[in-house]
Amino acid sequence: WQPEVDEFVCEKSAVEGKPKPELLLLVAQNCARVRHANHTRVSSSNSSWFTPVRRLLNGHQAWEPHWFAASFRAGKLCSRAIELIDEGHEQTAAFYAINAWGTEITDGVECCVLTHAPYCLDTSWFKHSIILRTPIGVLVLIFSLFCCGSGLLSFCDRIRGSLSTSDSKRLRRELRRLQGKLDTSKAPPNNPLFSSRCNQGSGLLVENKSASPLNGSGNTEALGESLRRAWIHGSCLRDLPHAKGFAASAADLFEELANRFDFQMDNARNQHEHLLSLWRSHCALVADRCLELGGTFSEEYLLAEALSDLHSNLLAGFSYWKAKLLRCDSGGLVDDGSMHPLAGAAWEHLPPSVCGPRCDAGVLSRQLAEIVAYLLVWGESGNLRFMPECVYFITELVLAASPRGMEELYGASNGDSDHRSGPRFLNDIVRPIYNVVFDEWYESMDPEKDRPQLRPGYNKFLPPDCSNYDDWNELFCDPAQLSRGLVLKGGDNLLFESPHAERFSVLTSVDWAFSLHHTFTKTHREVHSLWGIFASTHRIWLAHFLVFALVFCTITRSRLSQEEAFQNPVLGRTMVIRVAAIGLLVPFHSALWTMARIELISTASLRRALGCSCCLRGLAAGVMWTLPLCTYMFVRLMDDKHADNSTVTVGLVVHYAVSLIGVVLLLFFPARHVDTLWPKTPVPLRIRIVRYFFWLTLFALKYVLGLIIVQAVYQATEHLDLVVLDREDAREVYGAWSSGSWASASIQSALLWLSTYFLFLADTQMWFVVGCTYLGMVTMFVQRGCRVLKFASEDAIANIPALFVQKVLSGKAKAFPRIWDKIVEHMHYEDKFHSLFKGDMAYAGRSRMPKLFKQSKCGERLANTYCCLPNPTWPENKDVQWRLLALSRGLGLPMPRPFIAPYFPGLTVLIPHYSESVFLLKDRDLLFGQEETVPLIDWLTTLYKDEFQLFINRMQRGNLGEDANGDEALSAEEVKLWNDNGTQWEMYQEAEWDKICEWASMRMQTLYRTVAGMCLYHPALQCHYEANRYEESALAGKVWDVADCFTCLISMQRYKAFSKLEREHTNRMFGCLRHVGRSLKVAYIDNTFRVGGADARSASSRTARPQNMHNQQSRRYFSCLFDQSCQVDDEGWRQPIYRVELPGYPVLGDGKGDNQNHAIIFTRGSFCQCIDSNQGAYFEQMLLLPCALGEFRNSPDSAANGGMKQIIGFPEHITSDIGSIGD
Repeated sequence: WQPEVDEFVCEKSAVEGKPKPELLLLVAQNCARVRHANHTRVSSSNSSWFTPVRRLLNGHQAWEPHWFAASFRAGKLCSRAIELIDEGHEQTAAFYAINAWGTEITDGVECCVLTHAPYCLDTSWFKHSIILRTPIGVLVLIFSLFCCGSGLLSFCDRIRGSLSTSDSKRLRRELRRLQGKLDTSKAPPNNPLFSSRCNQGSGLLVENKSASPLNGSGNTEALGESLRRAWIHGSCLRDLPHAKGFAASAADLFEELANRFDFQMDNARNQHEHLLSLWRSHCALVADRCLELGGTFSEEYLLAEALSDLHSNLLAGFSYWKAKLLRCDSGGLVDDGSMHPLAGAAWEHLPPSVCGPRCDAGVLSRQLAEIVAYLLVWGESGNLRFMPECVYFITELVLAASPRGMEELYGASNGDSDHRSGPRFLNDIVRPIYNVVFDEWYESMDPEKDRPQLRPGYNKFLPPDCSNYDDWNELFCDPAQLSRGLVLKGGDNLLFESPHAERFSVLTSVDWAFSLHHTFTKTHREVHSLWGIFASTHRIWLAHFLVFALVFCTITRSRLSQEEAFQNPVLGRTMVIRVAAIGLLVPFHSALWTMARIELISTASLRRALGCSCCLRGLAAGVMWTLPLCTYMFVRLMDDKHADNSTVTVGLVVHYAVSLIGVVLLLFFPARHVDTLWPKTPVPLRIRIVRYFFWLTLFALKYVLGLIIVQAVYQATEHLDLVVLDREDAREVYGAWSSGSWASASIQSALLWLSTYFLFLADTQMWFVVGCTYLGMVTMFVQRGCRVLKFASEDAIANIPALFVQKVLSGKAKAFPRIWDKIVEHMHYEDKFHSLFKGDMAYAGRSRMPKLFKQSKCGERLANTYCCLPNPTWPENKDVQWRLLALSRGLGLPMPRPFIAPYFPGLTVLIPHYSESVFLLKDRDLLFGQEETVPLIDWLTTLYKDEFQLFINRMQRGNLGEDANGDEALSAEEVKLWNDNGTQWEMYQEAEWDKICEWASMRMQTLYRTVAGMCLYHPALQCHYEANRYEESALAGKVWDVADCFTCLISMQRYKAFSKLEREHTNRMFGCLRHVGRSLKVAYIDNTFRVGGADARSASSRTARPQNMHNQQSRRYFSCLFDQSCQVDDEGWRQPIYRVELPGYPVLGDGKGDNQNHAIIFTRGSFCQCIDSNQGAYFEQMLLLPCALGEFRNSPDSAANGGMKQIIGFPEHITSDIGSIGD
């Protein structure tokens, strides 16, 4: 028998060019397959189970003679192959061997021409081959279309829009058409609703200057005198030296600015009060710095120094913004340091006698003018406060305004301007900008629900090119863009073409709809796609892939078999060439990042960036990113041609250099010029070193663990006979890609390695948490002086008195017993323990120390903690235990030096409220579902069983005397009502239920619990004043009032929509917290209706339509404030102290942020603590407030160095033992 070579299915080219060891291995593998197939057939045919199969097959085809013939020919081919090997013809031998299996045994279905998995390749396309390749092709096609469609096509459209000038003209025509529909000035003149000037004959309610107008504008002649009285008779600053001189200048300045620019009178009064609180707060900060230096301290010129300190702190951002404007050539601004024109305001400047030797009267007067102008503009800006640079811009124009042009803007007599259509600064300056903000997102107002309706398609999320506060604010951040971006109506002139002193009068002529259009202001597109995620997190992916690729190359560097050493695998034969392949990540990652940036870049950015310099930078970046690809191709080409080692070495050196530069640029220099608006926050070198060391350690740990994981996966890949691409020869891949078996093994291998990479990524968060935990422990021990043994063995509870005296009371040990008794009293009032235990915990006038603070041995504490031995001095209540331990832990850590009374800087706690319950109700909350399920009151009394019994006992005693919160004792009749009825709720009377509801409200997430907890600052500060104060201060004594240092401000957005029950609960909350006095305030949003509105309110709530009010809004909105001193009318409403009109509907974005924004003008002091209305507080923790405020201390030159502390985060402790969070 002679083989018929022409009938062979497996081609000879499959074995051509292979080294001798691989040819011999192919012969051995294929002939072994032939022998195994013959052995399997013989064994199966002799088995009893195969008999029925053979009978069945014999009935259909002569399968056995065909098999014997094929087996015979395959055996002959293998024998001939062995002979050819002996003769030295290994290539022909391998050709015969692969056909012995492929042509004869498998009948041409597959050819086993590979020495590694998958060994055999299909010879033709089959159904499973198509099925395997179709999803891959579809995915590749989808990804290509996604890249082109989402990135390149939209990018081309944006380039076309940035280069086209006709688009700007079309945009202007469209905006004019829309303004023609919305502009109130084009309404029919006989329609009184749209009249810009209202009179008695129009049928509207007309406001006159003699009455207190709704918009807060009133008789300006009485404003100055009322502000002087507020300072001299109502402010704690009145006893400081030279207070009258400062009071006269400040009041005169407020009056003149309110006259000249027509600010609202209530805004002026409110901001004057705000200025006094800021001034007092900075008096405390200046005095604190002087006391820290030691020696004698005089308050002779404290007001002058505090004013300078206030200016540098409050207007630090304004000064930085103005410095950029001064450096801009197109800004047209020159500042010679003289007094600002202020539209010709004639006010009494500060006399030199009040300023002292270290302060110049002219400089202080200028600083006072800047502060007052900024506060007035800021207080009337409404939603524009979300754009601080916009507020700075308007403030600068107010300061630089000259008298020329003001008469045309506000009328012939600024002081007697007609307020019937609203305050003109609000109407002419603020409202036009607000209207653009409203029109960007909303289409109309729902008259029934009083809510804005989003534009069509905006319900799920805003489009990528829709502008927001950040985009508009970026325009005002950049002086160069600002000077070119503010276009006047008509489109022929720019605002900055006018002299700087006349820009305020020209401000009303700015075409805000055109100037703030997203085509000119949008710098970053908020896309809802993976491109946005990748653009912001691309460095994370790159770093992980670099480490993973390095691990892979390390594992596979020595796993090339002897026969593979003669090949040229995909990743290369040597380790240096295999590692060089990692450099290909640079061009690949850069291409993806470029696509992401193309998707995110906006038309406005393209307008600014396109040009020759942009093209050159892009060309240079393209060359830089493609260099690693070019150098790698050169290295592989030289290696394939077996060039000189020196040539390959030079290529490798160049490749490694450009790849390393690319990686460094991508990882450590991610920002681009167009992305940077503000300089980076300065970070100390020590912290930067710790950060880099932390991440290097983390990735080193991941590298070590990755070696173990990747090695296991690599071994599993070999055992499963899957394709290992790094060991594949390029020629083999080219010939094998069409095989279904190769595709199947490749897909399985790819999925396995993708899963491995995902697991490699996933554990980064775990190691990050572990690393942070370790750093936290190290930091804690370093803070404690590395005294680990002392920390583990000391009695922290016994150290509370000494540490509290040292760190909180500045060494005043005599005051601690009285303060500790107040802490115990508050815990007792909260029903944490009974009266007998209270006597053991408190000093109660005795000289001996409570047993709680008695030093105990370490063995004792271990026995009490872990052996369950009872400790009679330790409270049984778990909450009290946690509070004592938290206090001891806090006192053991380093604390800033506390402020000394009365030099406490002002603090406002701002609590946003929408619909949370003030108090729990009997039927709606506590007994709801009583017949179907367990009511809430039963669950609470079970969870707080001991506390409820102590509460009943306290009520039966009648609260003898006043309790810790200032509540009065119960009357004799009320005491008789209280019986211990247990959980028989139907036995309690309504008066008893009121107290039960209060008790339950303090243990649930209610507004009353939060407000009552935050108001504990009031007695805490009073304790500090009584225990440790600077007696020589003029702020102590009769003028001392905690309300000057602390304000609890509740932003009740829905107060005017409250039901009668909600109003009663609000007034009841004020009654329960009456001991805090005027420290507790409520801000809310009020509104009035235009005449003809659908709402049937009284005529007193209807006003004329203000000028420039948005046509879609039928109401005028006001920020109002009231406190306990405000009278309550017959319906339960409290009359407001201040009523500041807003430019329009205030809740345009996030409800919580807008709720805080409208109320922030009523904050007092330098610091604001923003919390949610679901938190509580403890008295002993509130006593640490003077130390906590010490975190904000800044050196006098910190503002110039950019190191001022503005935001400090404090941890929120979750003390609940309910649910997974509590666990």
